Amino acid sequence: NRIDKEKKYVEMLIRNQVDGVIAVTYNRGIFDSESQSLPVVAVDHYLSKDIPTVSSDNYSGGKQATELLISKGCKHIVHINGPLKLETPANLRRKAYENVMKKDGKQPITYEISNTFDRNIQRETISKVFEEHPEVDGIFASDDLLAALVVAEAQKRGKNIPRDLKIVGYDGTEASQTLLPGLTTVQQPIELIAQTAIDILLKEIEGEFSNIPREICLPVKLLEGQTT
Repeated sequence: NRIDKEKKYVEMLIRNQVDGVIAVTYNRGIFDSESQSLPVVAVDHYLSKDIPTVSSDNYSGGKQATELLISKGCKHIVHINGPLKLETPANLRRKAYENVMKKDGKQPITYEISNTFDRNIQRETISKVFEEHPEVDGIFASDDLLAALVVAEAQKRGKNIPRDLKIVGYDGTEASQTLLPGLTTVQQPIELIAQTAIDILLKEIEGEFSNIPREICLPVKLLEGQTT
């Protein structure tokens, strides 16, 4: 998350005349006028109006996660995600959560992690959720690592999962399923996202810009485990 380093990396890539770049970064300013001719595809981030973005269907994922918690009888559901100012497609998970909650007559409660790379801030925010909302019975975490921290904090406080608290994460990567095999999560199509990004980048390299959509959303799958 160092914009100065990332700009230097882009400059190095241009000097070495790479054919294209797949970018996963929060820093929108790294691709400036000098790099505009470089074919670029962004994964799960908006870098500029001219750079295509490949992501999972974040709105559908957020909707499915929230609807599942409601269907399991949760009355007080909290959502934990990153800061809105990052302007990533992942913010649609929050929008879906809030829309589903309002539609069901429930009050949306969202906690933002101010620094998504700081594990201490993540733990402090999760602790604050339990302190400020002892009635919470459902938590939708915007990624599986956050969900894992929620599980740990809930167990430390003597809560039984899923009897007292139901938890849904988001990502469903092979690593997270190995470490937390019982976690209910929204699984992103990781391989399809990668393949789609490569296909688009190859088209850009060949000069085929006219038929490339600015944003591609790929389908997600709800994996129900032991935390709901």
